[in-house]
Amino acid sequence: MTYLKRNILNSVQNTLLAIIAICLCLIVIKLYTPALYADDYNIINRVLFCIDGSTISNGRLSTYCNG
Repeated sequence: MTYLKRNILNSVQNTLLAIIAICLCLIVIKLYTPALYADDYNIINRVLFCIDGSTISNGRLSTYCNG
C-alpha cells in the first residue's frame, strides 16, 4: 500500500513540476518576444503583395500584373 501511495505522489509531483516548467517557458518566451504591430495599412499592403506582388508606396498602388 505504501508503494502505491509513493508512486501516486511521485506522479502528482512530476505532473506539477512539468506544469510549472511549461509556465516558466511561456513566461520567458513572452518576455523575449517583441510585440507585433499591424494597422490597416500594413494588413492591406501585405494582402496585396500576397495576391499579385502589388505594393503601396507614397499613396500610390504599384502592380506587377502581366494581364
